[in-house]
Amino acid sequence: MRISNNFEQNGPNFEDGKLGNKPKKNRVRKYIKEFCQSTTIQGPAYIVKNISFWERLWWITIFILGVIGSCIMVYQIWDKYVSTPVLVSLATKEEMIRDIPFPAVTICPQAKVANKCLNYTNILMARKAGRMEETDPRENIIFDYMSLLCKSDNHEGTISILLKSLNETTRKMLELAGAPISHKKGFSLHDYLRFLTYCSTVNLSEAHCEWMGGKIKCKDVLTPILTEKGLCFSFNMYDVRDIYSDLNTMNYAREGVRRKDWSPDRGYFRKTENLEELYPRKAFLSGAKNAFVAVFFTHKDDIDYACEDFSIQGMQVTLHTPTRIPRPERVSFSVGLDSIANAAVIPSYTQTSDRIKHYDPKKRFCYFENERQLKYFKFYSQSNCNFECYINYTITQCDCVNFYMPRDNETRVCRLSERFCLQDARKSYNEDILKERLDRFRSDDKTMCKCLPLCADLSYNAELSQSEWDWSNTDEVEFDSFNRSELSM
Repeated sequence: MRISNNFEQNGPNFEDGKLGNKPKKNRVRKYIKEFCQSTTIQGPAYIVKNISFWERLWWITIFILGVIGSCIMVYQIWDKYVSTPVLVSLATKEEMIRDIPFPAVTICPQAKVANKCLNYTNILMARKAGRMEETDPRENIIFDYMSLLCKSDNHEGTISILLKSLNETTRKMLELAGAPISHKKGFSLHDYLRFLTYCSTVNLSEAHCEWMGGKIKCKDVLTPILTEKGLCFSFNMYDVRDIYSDLNTMNYAREGVRRKDWSPDRGYFRKTENLEELYPRKAFLSGAKNAFVAVFFTHKDDIDYACEDFSIQGMQVTLHTPTRIPRPERVSFSVGLDSIANAAVIPSYTQTSDRIKHYDPKKRFCYFENERQLKYFKFYSQSNCNFECYINYTITQCDCVNFYMPRDNETRVCRLSERFCLQDARKSYNEDILKERLDRFRSDDKTMCKCLPLCADLSYNAELSQSEWDWSNTDEVEFDSFNRSELSM
């Protein structure tokens, strides 16, 4: 009985949440102490040791700061994953040259207007000297037309001075003579293509072209196109009707090749046994013998150095993807008179894994094909998007567009009297774009168009070499029939 009574007295007591008369907080404290003594984390073991208050406070502070630093690093990694979940890595590999198209080549003559239409320097000197009454009225009208292609200082305050005195009969006579005129609300440039074509300094029947070592007619492979540099000629480019959307109402030149067998995303998607039928054209082998050769002749009477500052007479050449509108004012190289330029083209093809398609374009920083639709273009590209952004900005600033810009039925072409607005818009556009890109938190993004690159894209780099054209070279006997005193190349 005595033993039994002793057991009951000293046995476990579960009342009031106690175990052996010890509160739960003592158990928790015991477990924490055991954890701190056993853990491999640096610091907690020193906190539970029998040390002074200041030593314990030091270790507690170090431990808390370590936990805070770890949380900050974890947050930074998480934030980087959320904001930029796609990591870009460059893995180069060689592709067969037959799998990519030959670059589109756009050639723009530096001489903008033929002497048969206008002696630009003579009219400029006469206007500055106040001798306009001694000049030809038709040349004065064409001189005004050139204000959109030549430097603005030459045309300051001279637009339509002579036109005010012209009657309707005189205008009809000028139109019959080959100068297209419209003067209802100032100059209209809807017929600018006809004007530049009539006054072009390039005669394709006189030019010489070769493709893959064989001679071809230049007029069969070079298509006229309007750019900011005036009338240019493109080789291996999609027809503009297949690049611009159906919304565009601008005047076109004659049709080029109307086939679409390639896109940056899918490559050549048309299946055919005859690979030479595919368009855009492609070179099957590398080397100078498998190239495009173009020889242009410029009449010496058409050479003029007054139109542009630091004018280099000859040709301005742009290499670009066949699906894009060329922008020779931005990227080009010049071929001077009596010169030969050789361009070794180095294509660069970028591909992106399809596994990142489920990410938002803002996170992967690129667009796949047909993922974004532009207003004036059937194909999205960063270049076309930037061009459309510039067009919209011009409409906002001037309520009209320049002669080479695509437009819909509700948008008019700017009159010559509004050319200064076009020039101001071109200058302020770059400034506004830069300001908005530097200030990401602006709410009034008037010009920011979010023009991301394509996820799969093709670009061309060129290594250039130039030399003088030797008229006495026996290898150039094919051009002996041309008179050097009248022509330059």
